[in-house]
Amino acid sequence: MFQAMKMDVCNKRFLLPLMFACSFLLFGCGSKESEKKTPISIEGIVISETGEPKHKLAIEQFMTEKNTEITKISQAFSKHLAGVIIVDPKNSAKINGLTVPNLVLNGKALNGNHSIPEKLSTEVPGAVATIFAKAGDEFVRVSTSLKKAQSGRTTTEEDRAVGSILNHQHPAYAACLAGKTYKGTATLFGSAYMTEYTPIKNATDEVVGIRFVGMDISGDLVLFKRKLHM
Repeated sequence: MFQAMKMDVCNKRFLLPLMFACSFLLFGCGSKESEKKTPISIEGIVISETGEPKHKLAIEQFMTEKNTEITKISQAFSKHLAGVIIVDPKNSAKINGLTVPNLVLNGKALNGNHSIPEKLSTEVPGAVATIFAKAGDEFVRVSTSLKKAQSGRTTTEEDRAVGSILNHQHPAYAACLAGKTYKGTATLFGSAYMTEYTPIKNATDEVVGIRFVGMDISGDLVLFKRKLHM
């Protein structure tokens, strides 16, 4: 039985497509002063105050590296989900008022079984993984290693981010619904992540869920910013 949850922080912040991962804040557009000061930020973290060309190039290279890393992590998660995933509507559960069908992989239920996401997080420190099940027009988080950060105490099983729903305005929603993979940055419970959402399809090529992986890049961003200004 799942604990109903309101939409979590990760669904309040929308991912940016990789090509727009570095958001540009423009001041006094058109003036010479503005050309000198076009700060570049990633998930709210200002990486370059000036946005000069050499900084832009370095940031593009940094994001390309993170893109490559998240692709490898997603491939590793995919191997843990090798086989055909089927939908078992007879063993559905109520989550956030929705009737969510059970996803089954090689005879084993995935809903409420967090062992596969946890295995990936153990193999790749800093990585988190999630399985979303499709319920009508919604994608509901049914298995995850992602937990809500708790200040001053260690996270527990109750902090596991189960039951949250992928917002329809989230870029990954439309992409996965169309059978396409989505990559981009996001802020999850106060930390910056590089993420990838990949549709899960059944034997008849229907989208029945989403597999998600994220890599905490908060520390990398801090170090990268320091090197950039050395």
